Amino acid sequence: MSLENPTDFEYKPRLYKALYALFYATEGFATTGILLFLPVYMADQLLFDEITIGVLLAIGAIPGYLKVVYGFASDSKSLGRFGYRRGYVLISIPLIVGGWLILPFALDAILFTTVVFITTLGFYLGDTAVDAWAVDVTPESDRGSMMGLGWGAQGIASVFGVLVITLASPTLGYPTAFIILGSIAGVGALVWFLVAREKPVENRKTVFETVEIIREELNHSYLWLAFLAYVGGGFIFGVGTNFISLFYTDVVGVDSTESAIFVLIWSVFFFIGGILGGVSYDRFKDYRSGVIAIAPIYAVSLFLMGFNSTGNLTIAYATTILFGIGSGMTTAAIMGFAMHITPPAIAGTMFAVFTSLVNVGQNAIAYPFLGITVPVWGYMLPFAIGALVAIPVIVLAKYIVPPWKKEENLTENA
Repeated sequence: MSLENPTDFEYKPRLYKALYALFYATEGFATTGILLFLPVYMADQLLFDEITIGVLLAIGAIPGYLKVVYGFASDSKSLGRFGYRRGYVLISIPLIVGGWLILPFALDAILFTTVVFITTLGFYLGDTAVDAWAVDVTPESDRGSMMGLGWGAQGIASVFGVLVITLASPTLGYPTAFIILGSIAGVGALVWFLVAREKPVENRKTVFETVEIIREELNHSYLWLAFLAYVGGGFIFGVGTNFISLFYTDVVGVDSTESAIFVLIWSVFFFIGGILGGVSYDRFKDYRSGVIAIAPIYAVSLFLMGFNSTGNLTIAYATTILFGIGSGMTTAAIMGFAMHITPPAIAGTMFAVFTSLVNVGQNAIAYPFLGITVPVWGYMLPFAIGALVAIPVIVLAKYIVPPWKKEENLTENA
């Protein structure tokens, strides 16, 4: 296949959606280890105290906030015959697999943090390139379902990752658990690399041209409104999910095992909601009306979750299912929206910015918000605030219109 002639590329919807979901599922499974498995390992095996664990993992997580750099590279620099996207995924594979294999031998705090940093860099390097590929290859009519499958698969795989690693580490040992995490992530990335094909982007830009496009886009108000919307969207999602396991133990009154079951149920319905939301979003002719119609489902489900303060298991199951569907549907719609407003020539850069801003809202803002409010007021008020914040974020969608969308609308009306 020539990478120079756009007519050589054929979009294969089922295959490429499956590849995207596979990559996100294996990544979600493995990143679970970084988020939930490593703190336990650091405390039990390396005997680090809580402050040290927090500082070292914060340093190791820095690559997650630099996704725009990887997107910029993927937009501007082709890696020879491997292209603009596949080459960066290829680089990510040894970083991920090698990091997990070396980790059992990294007993010193500095070496351990360095290895985690490299492993995290591998995750986000591949993640950013695959996201940009998805924007490149997916027709506008399919973008919601592409996002729904990918993010839904990541959600459910993350919980299965917790269950598998929790069971494997005590019986098989931490090194074996590390091998499981690294191997699954590496296999997912390798399969994607071998099977996926790039869609040649006409008029691909150089580094300097990419910088100039970014500067030009920043002159338009739609982009700043989008930045605000994605920080706000990440915050709302974090309010509902960051303390979700604690919510079930503190409010519903279940033990840690039962809490894991509730989280698993939420993840399964998050996956189902992602599919429903993606397919529904693609049915809307206008990309903005899809978000405006679907996103309130999340706000309503989050609001209802906050009323589950009696410990009634029937209510807990019902609200968990509703919240899973609502969060899955809304995630698919919001990320499909991001694909629609991403400038085509710098897809990797801008989609990386949007997803990074979601991380900022979910982690940098929602965690402190919950940490301050939950001990004082419980969960009802924070959840209600999150649901109310969703309203202005949803309304913002109406005003997020890129210049090329305006031109398309004028052409259609003419």
